[in-house]
Amino acid sequence: MPSAGILRLSVDGNDTGAFIESNATTGTYSLMYTVPSDTSAGSHLLTIFFRGGFMWVDPIGQGDSTNPEYYLNSSVDQFVNISVPTKIVLLSAGGDVDREGLLIIDGTLFDIVDNPLSNQTLEIWFDNTRLTNVTTDSEGNFQVFFPVPQDSPLGPQMMEIIFTGSTFYLPSETNTSWNVYSAVNVDLTLPLEIAINDEIIIQGTVRDNLPEGWLFNHSLEVRFNGTLLGTAYSDINGVWSIEWTIPNNIGLGSHAVEVYSPAQGWYREASTNGTIWVA
Repeated sequence: MPSAGILRLSVDGNDTGAFIESNATTGTYSLMYTVPSDTSAGSHLLTIFFRGGFMWVDPIGQGDSTNPEYYLNSSVDQFVNISVPTKIVLLSAGGDVDREGLLIIDGTLFDIVDNPLSNQTLEIWFDNTRLTNVTTDSEGNFQVFFPVPQDSPLGPQMMEIIFTGSTFYLPSETNTSWNVYSAVNVDLTLPLEIAINDEIIIQGTVRDNLPEGWLFNHSLEVRFNGTLLGTAYSDINGVWSIEWTIPNNIGLGSHAVEVYSPAQGWYREASTNGTIWVA
């Protein structure tokens, strides 16, 4: 028949100190217990036990004082699976990288009390595209090597590392940002032979790392024998040019022409050079 009594909870044979008094009319009970953060993941034995009466038992006093008399102790067991939170700690990640460069990420997967988790699979995403999976080693460590695509968008790009969870381990994720830059290629075309007072055109093209990646409105500094002639700007087809008249104080023979493209936005600096012959 239903009765009021103190019911206690033990986990894996250890009394937790949690208890509740059952309803005197229905005998029902509901006990709430907060699992400690250092509880290991996996299966655990939960036991609800009733210690019996207080005075009319042997030995006397083993039961709770508020328990009804003339009742012996009893218990019931149940196994439960406990899953624990996880976290991903990145040891090295983020920064600047060029298209076609190599991204390197080092990290470790831990549970909530910093136990490393081995043989777990993580997903690697870059610019909202899934790249690959990686598996943690015996110490929970993982390492990612990834060549940046040659046509990757420039600027800040998000990389996400996602653990989708496994048996007894809850999902977690983290992210880091990479600044993607592009190399610049400058081409220079010079007249083969010129004379003093000739009007010449120094010209060429400028593009990014792609064969047809022409850069528009890109500035280039043009120098003759180290002296700045001016700044040229590329058109929509990546073509740039600058006109100049050979002064009469220029000596005959070979002269150096340098073209320098300073870093602009997400484009690296670049340069090229050539020579012209003044006859």
